[in-house]
Amino acid sequence: MTDLSILFPLPETSAELGGLIAASDQGASGVVLPTAVFDQMPQLSFSFNDKPSEYAGLRAVSARLDPCFDIAGQCNPQLRLVFQPIAQGDGEPVAADAAVHVFYSLSDAEFTGLLGAMTRAQSAEDASGPLTVHPAMAREGLAGPAAQSIKEAMLVFAGEERLVRATFMQLGGQGNVWEFGGFEIAAGTLTPLAIAGGAEVSQRFENNAFHDLPNFYGAVVPVIPPDDFSVFYESDTAGTMTDDDLRDAYTSALRTENPTLHSADSVACVQCHTANAAIDWADRSTDLELEAISARFTSDHDLTQPSTIFADRTMTVRAFGYQDRVVAVSRRTIFETATVVDATREKYGFGR
Repeated sequence: MTDLSILFPLPETSAELGGLIAASDQGASGVVLPTAVFDQMPQLSFSFNDKPSEYAGLRAVSARLDPCFDIAGQCNPQLRLVFQPIAQGDGEPVAADAAVHVFYSLSDAEFTGLLGAMTRAQSAEDASGPLTVHPAMAREGLAGPAAQSIKEAMLVFAGEERLVRATFMQLGGQGNVWEFGGFEIAAGTLTPLAIAGGAEVSQRFENNAFHDLPNFYGAVVPVIPPDDFSVFYESDTAGTMTDDDLRDAYTSALRTENPTLHSADSVACVQCHTANAAIDWADRSTDLELEAISARFTSDHDLTQPSTIFADRTMTVRAFGYQDRVVAVSRRTIFETATVVDATREKYGFGR
């Protein structure tokens, strides 16, 4: 699965940051993330004093190839990059708990060409494993041949001429509030992105689990249908309820992380980013995990997560990147990748 969803290794030193794609990098399709687009977003985190320095610190921590990303009912091959602000921590670069997700359009031929470059960068054995840090890059480092060839191939297409969407997750409050929003981009014009096809263009999640990390002390504003499991955001309340009381919310969370039931455009941002932690809390606190619920995603692929951070820390809302320096890959991301591998094989005859 690591040919189609690629998690770059986080640099060990600031000197290695150049091995990752920067927002300011320029390739055949122009600047990867133009400042004119970034300037329409709020400052993302506390890691930098101002937006210009934050922009300079943005690095792509992950990438995804999709042969058929659904926009308004149309099938669109895409390359997507996830940027996080990366600052120098206590001796090592640290990824801020914030992100920009950018979407670039491809033709069918460009998609297969780019996927070919990804498959040549690692062995079939490496690609057949679970979704984690790209195995070849993990061995070789960001200066190695796999990282260099992947970066070079992506920079052909990752540029403003192909940029069709940009979304953001901002960290605010005391490090306990996350704001989501985004834009559709056409001919240089940015239009606020409607969340889950509704009227809302932003959504906020707050979680005050500073001293009790495995539990929730939070809320979402606004709750956006169709699938609401916000009862789990207050663990003290949910903990007094029976399995029968919680079953509908649990099923909604399962539906949210199942890409065969919800596309990225049919599910709200907060629900998508918190379903993993909510289900992990319920699996630990109830017997609902033992029930045969049809909304639960299944696949022949290895769906193992690379860390337990969502169960350990309900304040983890990362989908495909890093929490400081800890790998965070949500089940939704893994499940989407499994379906993309199958769709790529069906459409093009190869994919792993």
